[in-house]
Amino acid sequence: MKLKIERDDKNTVARPAKKTLGGVSVDTIKELTMQKIQDETGHAPEHSFKPKRGHLGQRIAAVAAAAVLVLTLGTGVLAALNVIDLNEVFNSIFYSQEAEPYVKSGKDITITGSGDIEIEPVAGMYDAARGGAYIKLRITVPQAARLTESLVFLKNGIPFSDGGVTVTLEDEHTAIVSMFSAADVFGGKIHLSFDAIALEITDYPEEQDTGFNIGENIGLTEPVPVPGAEFFELTELALNGETLVVSHRFTDTSAGAWGTAVLGVKIPTGDVMWPSTDGEYNTIDVLSGTITQSFELGSSDPNTLTLVWQGARAEKVLTGNWEIEISGDNPAHPRAIGGIFDGHEAQAVLGVTNIEFNVFADYLSNLFPFDCSAEGIVELTLADGTVVHPRFTSSMLDNTMANFSYDMEFVDPASVVNVKFCGVEFDNSLGS
Repeated sequence: MKLKIERDDKNTVARPAKKTLGGVSVDTIKELTMQKIQDETGHAPEHSFKPKRGHLGQRIAAVAAAAVLVLTLGTGVLAALNVIDLNEVFNSIFYSQEAEPYVKSGKDITITGSGDIEIEPVAGMYDAARGGAYIKLRITVPQAARLTESLVFLKNGIPFSDGGVTVTLEDEHTAIVSMFSAADVFGGKIHLSFDAIALEITDYPEEQDTGFNIGENIGLTEPVPVPGAEFFELTELALNGETLVVSHRFTDTSAGAWGTAVLGVKIPTGDVMWPSTDGEYNTIDVLSGTITQSFELGSSDPNTLTLVWQGARAEKVLTGNWEIEISGDNPAHPRAIGGIFDGHEAQAVLGVTNIEFNVFADYLSNLFPFDCSAEGIVELTLADGTVVHPRFTSSMLDNTMANFSYDMEFVDPASVVNVKFCGVEFDNSLGS
C-alpha cells in the first residue's frame, strides 16, 4: 500500500464556501498552528523537509515530517518542540500524591523476553484518554556499551516511545528512563513491547556529503548502501524529465545500525535542494518502509550533483525482544463534561495530562474569534482552589466539528470543579 504525499496549503479541497471560524478562515487557523511549529523549531515543516538544527527529538520527528504533513501534533512532537516540559510531566505522575492512586509500582509490572539489556520496572500508569502508558524503567547495558542522555527505544525500527524520553544517568551503564508510548489493552492488562535500543546517538545538524554521484547512478534498481550513512540504503534512482526520483529505506536494526535522515541533493555551488512536498512521485510504501521523494532539477546536470543527508545516527544498537505488562485495574479514565458554546453543542474531555474541546455543528462558520493558542485561554479550577492553565498543542477542523487539544501536568479529572474555554464555562449541562 502506498500513501501519496500531498500538500494542502493551497486549500484545494472543493467546498461550497470558504470555511471560517469567527471570520478567521481555516487556512488562517492552520497557519497559526504551523507558525507555532516554525516559532519553536526555526523551520516551516509545510514547505521544507529540512529539519531544525538542534535537539535530537526534533530530528527523530523529522522523518515523519518529511514523509507526511499533519496539522495535528502528537505528544512526542510537542515534547520535541519544547511545548511541554517532559520532566515536569513525568514528575507530576511518578512523584505526586494526586497521581498515586493511578500509578502502578514495579511489582505490578511484568517484563518478559531477553536481549542485550537488563530492564527493571519501576512504575507505570495507563492513560485511557491518550491510549497509552507512562512507564518508568531502570535499564543496564553491557560494559561494552555506554549510556548517555540520548537514547531511543525501537519497535521494528520505529521509535517505541511517541511521547518523548527522559534519562537520568546513575552511571555510564545504568539509567532511569521515563517515557510515554502507545499501548494495547487485552486480557485485563496493558501491553507494550520493543525490540531494540539505540545508544550513543550523534546529532548531525549540518548536511553530510556522501560523495554519492547522482548522474553515475541513474537507473539504480538494486539496494545500495550509502557511504557514511549505513543506516539507510537507496533502492531506486530515476530521472523523469527534469524530475529526479529517489527511493530509500532504513536498514533493519538487527544489522546494528539505526538513524534518521532527510535526504538532499547538493549542486555545484554548494547549495542543497530538499525534496519537493508535492507531486506524483512522493509516496511511502507502508509494507516495505520505502520512502520515495522527488527533486526538481531544472537544467542542472545530474553528473554534477551529489547526495547529502541531515539527521542523527546511533553508534550502537542493542537488540532483543521485550514485552511489558502493566496491571490493568484502576486506569486513569477520561471525564467528559457537556456544555453549550455559542449556541452549539460542545464537550470538554478531561484526561490526566490533556484536555480536548469539541464543538459540533452541521457547518461551522462565524465561530471562535480567538487565537486558540493564547496563554490562559483554557482554565481548570480544582477542588482545592488551584487554577491550571493547559497549553495549546493542536487543532483539527472539518465540516461537522472543531477540536482543540491542550496538554498539562497530571490532573485528576475527578478533582476538576470548573472548566472554562475562551471564557465559556462548561457546566455539565449536557451530562458527563
